Amino acid sequence: MSTIEIPCTYQCEYLGVIIDCHFNWDAHETDPLNPMETYLLDWQLSSRGSPLRDIAYFFYACSSKECFDTYITYLRIYHESASNILQKFDLNIEDIMTFDELQEQWKYHANFGMYMALLIIKIMLAEQEEAPDLKELVEDEANENMLALFNFNIANVEEYRNRFRVIIDYILENNFIVIDKTL
Repeated sequence: MSTIEIPCTYQCEYLGVIIDCHFNWDAHETDPLNPMETYLLDWQLSSRGSPLRDIAYFFYACSSKECFDTYITYLRIYHESASNILQKFDLNIEDIMTFDELQEQWKYHANFGMYMALLIIKIMLAEQEEAPDLKELVEDEANENMLALFNFNIANVEEYRNRFRVIIDYILENNFIVIDKTL
């Protein structure tokens, strides 16, 4: 038997940030690459919390090995961007979340990103005919287990394994999850 430990010393507090953990939450009035206006459409998973939860969800589900290898660069970009935005409101990012605190929250939310990626990547790699019918699953009142949504086979299973292997290697190499095999 083995146990899993999630090392994190930082107590992640609510920061008053609305997070959604979804990719399809906006619509653009014009060209999606150069929007004039953006409308937020999808709020069913929105909640107050750490922005790192949303970032972990997106990063783990969408990143390549190269992105994972340079993750610190992306965290710095996020921290600097947040700082620039907060300065417009006469706020100092260091009073809200230092870069060290951001890194601790990144570790804390690593398990969430990993578990969500486990589910989402499978759906992302599924061919249209392989994916379950969401409408049918939701409307079926006898289906009390939404995990049935993820119980299907995909042809791209090797790509799924490769992408998830990158995530597992990253998490273990960075000691975000430590497996104790002595128990």
